[in-house]
Amino acid sequence: NAWIVEALQRWAAGQADERFCVCWGAWGSGRTHLLHAVCHAVLLKTCRVFYLNCSNASKYMPSILEDLQTHDVVCLDDVDQVFGQPAWENALFHLYNEMIVLGHGRLLLSVSMAPDRIAVKLPDLRSRLVSGWIFPLQSLSEVDLKMALIQRAHQRGFELTVQASQYILTHLSRCEHCVFGYLDVLDRYSLRAQRRVTVPFVKQQYDAFRRCVSCATACANARPPPATCNDRINRSPSNCCT
Repeated sequence: NAWIVEALQRWAAGQADERFCVCWGAWGSGRTHLLHAVCHAVLLKTCRVFYLNCSNASKYMPSILEDLQTHDVVCLDDVDQVFGQPAWENALFHLYNEMIVLGHGRLLLSVSMAPDRIAVKLPDLRSRLVSGWIFPLQSLSEVDLKMALIQRAHQRGFELTVQASQYILTHLSRCEHCVFGYLDVLDRYSLRAQRRVTVPFVKQQYDAFRRCVSCATACANARPPPATCNDRINRSPSNCCT
């Protein structure tokens, strides 16, 4: 994914003519990490950025996508979670027109499959999805995920040691969504305790670890979890990510 990272770095810095990009890849390919990195890079340029994880779209109304033309960059993660819902598809179509057609800003989406294979009901939106840069992402290796964890921690303003990141991947999970969610927990707890995030500190926060929706669903249904789930400690279905 190195060439994609480089291209998005230029895109985030405003050094690319293209205004619309789509990153697609399977679970664990680093889509969320890339979008967060783009948001961070845009904020460093003192520009306005809007981010929404559409996996949580049930908490919002499609109107959340209105009046975003005052933002320089809009990043929407897991957008295919709202495809097939007319109100959301219409909101996305109007957002595209505001940001790209009228030239008010730039738009970055992430989806789980190639844009031309996604079941979109609105024909005009379907054609827009394949109109810009399309980046196919490969699944992150363990080394890539470890470096992504350390980088994300740095962006959040705290240091995650190499040993601590390796411990997380070895004993907790190799699922991108699980470990980045756990990183949020470590950020809050380390700030509260005013402590560095080391292996002993990670162990102390073990009970706060929560599986992502996909892994938790797999565990609840007692079926094999996603390949990134780690079951080295306890192989019972209820603990497949620990």
